[in-house]
Amino acid sequence: MSCERLEDTARCAGLEICHKEKIGSEWRECGLEGGWGSLDKALLRLARMRRQEDSLVSEYGRAFYEAAYAGTLWNIYQVLGKLCPAVHCLKKPGSQEGAARPAGALNVAFT
Repeated sequence: MSCERLEDTARCAGLEICHKEKIGSEWRECGLEGGWGSLDKALLRLARMRRQEDSLVSEYGRAFYEAAYAGTLWNIYQVLGKLCPAVHCLKKPGSQEGAARPAGALNVAFT
């Protein structure tokens, strides 16, 4: 989902956007540096999936194959900067809650 769509939908629902933080590739970089996952495994998985596409689609179906492929590609695209995740802090108008809430609070939306 694009940031613009999320923001428009939030406003249409009567919510205010208190804060927006673009994360970019930072989460993926931190994970890679901390030993969580690896891009070489993701790249190998994609190469093997492309090579075995016919048999994988036959066994699991086109929708499953494409979802698995896109999910793996998503991580790589984030590191390359082709995708830019963001965190939005939302609040109801008139509410004092929201702006000072810590990350991970219930009023946080990810795009």
